[in-house]
Amino acid sequence: MRTGRWTWTPVPKHCGNALEQFLMLMLGFYVLANFVFAILFYLIGPDQFNGVGKIRR
Repeated sequence: MRTGRWTWTPVPKHCGNALEQFLMLMLGFYVLANFVFAILFYLIGPDQFNGVGKIRR
């Protein structure tokens, strides 16, 4: 079951060549890194941004 923007893509019948596998691997690392940075900024950010907000107020 694929949801989101992957619903319109055709279902792959084969794994593809090495270049396609490499691109998909890099895409996976990119998405994983985005989640990691989002979690880090969510954990670290609120204190800093709340301090800036208090200074502006």
